[in-house]
Amino acid sequence: MNIAAIDTETASKEGGMIEFAAVSENFNTSFMCDPGVDIQFEAMAVHHITPADIDGAISEDDAMARITSFGFNCFIAHNAAFDSKVLSGLDVEWICTLKLANRFYPDAPSYKLQVLRYWLNLELGDIVDGLVPHRALYDAWFCWQLYLQMKREFGFSDEDAVEISSEPMLVRTMPFGKHRGKPMSEVAFDLDYCEWLYRNVDLSDDINFSIEHFRELSNES
Repeated sequence: MNIAAIDTETASKEGGMIEFAAVSENFNTSFMCDPGVDIQFEAMAVHHITPADIDGAISEDDAMARITSFGFNCFIAHNAAFDSKVLSGLDVEWICTLKLANRFYPDAPSYKLQVLRYWLNLELGDIVDGLVPHRALYDAWFCWQLYLQMKREFGFSDEDAVEISSEPMLVRTMPFGKHRGKPMSEVAFDLDYCEWLYRNVDLSDDINFSIEHFRELSNES
């Protein structure tokens, strides 16, 4: 596979790419683009990219053409579900370091990229000098380092990583609702609540998988 770790910064949580970066062995790039939509203030508060920063930047279509020209056929991203939607026009395979970390580091304090960076003592590269988290090149660099660390430690192949990334992720802590913060192993057995969820909430594949996982685990024991 011709593979690179990537990150996008967007105008809102829904998308609208304003910055792209890719990091691979002996390769790195980053650039701004203008998606033709306003940058929401909530997004600016995260990445600190303002309309002035993208003034005169290339269009999103030109950005997609540039990304295609790099010739990668597989992208690594931390929470690839989001970046794959931002870059939905690309014909590439996806590897999700969030899902991999969740699989291989069940005792991690969190699966946020910067928590994993410090927890694993990932290398701070020269290419991110002067940058901060939530800028595309900075996050792409640490996504790449995280992927390499997990490959060294657990010995999986890129093909294995693609397969794992296509599967639902085990959610160990309930992320919302009245049981937010509680172990999913407990929430799965609040049958009335779970029935309410099934009727009223469009649950993700990850939540559905996790509820069934902990119920089956209990049956096996």
